[in-house]
Amino acid sequence: MGMDRVAAWNYSSVDWTFAAKAHCHYAVLNAFQSALQTAKVNDNNLAILRALCSLYGVFGIIQYSGEFTMDGYLSTDQFSKARSLLSFSNYSVHETYKKYLQGVLKKNKAKL
Repeated sequence: MGMDRVAAWNYSSVDWTFAAKAHCHYAVLNAFQSALQTAKVNDNNLAILRALCSLYGVFGIIQYSGEFTMDGYLSTDQFSKARSLLSFSNYSVHETYKKYLQGVLKKNKAKL
């Protein structure tokens, strides 16, 4: 016969919450990416915005990694590659990505 409505809701509410958060992250990332396609900014600023968009996307993959791997959307190898871009030991950007961002920002800081 199945569960009653309250038990079913209680059982699935955590999953619904994760799905809603992931959907919101996707919507923001999708809007950001779409805006970059039509942005009328100079190439230097566009490079900075693309780097920030990529960083936000990788952050979302890491933040929702459990759901991505549990549901089979990401393999553990793909997750490891995404995680290598961010360092969780001190919540800072991985050194190679950090150097990339610093290079982009330093190159364009006078124009910002």
